[in-house]
Amino acid sequence: MTGIDLHLDGDDSAVDLIEAGTHVHSLNGFRLTVLPAGMASGLPSVAVIVKLDTGEVVIAQTSLAALCVAVKAIRARYGDPSEMN
Repeated sequence: MTGIDLHLDGDDSAVDLIEAGTHVHSLNGFRLTVLPAGMASGLPSVAVIVKLDTGEVVIAQTSLAALCVAVKAIRARYGDPSEMN
């Protein structure tokens, strides 16, 4: 299961992941899906599914609880754009 490494001020947060010669993929979107009993405990998990421009598919999965904590932290810092006019 993939954990969430949250960077609330993430302008340069991927520098350590991108090495010289690494291919960076551009995406037009991704799929977010909930697996109702995706955790070993039977609790829900969330998967981010990305199809790369090479045709390869990458799946990152985490618990719904971890995603909710991350979203709560983002909202605390930046507010809720769905409530802004």
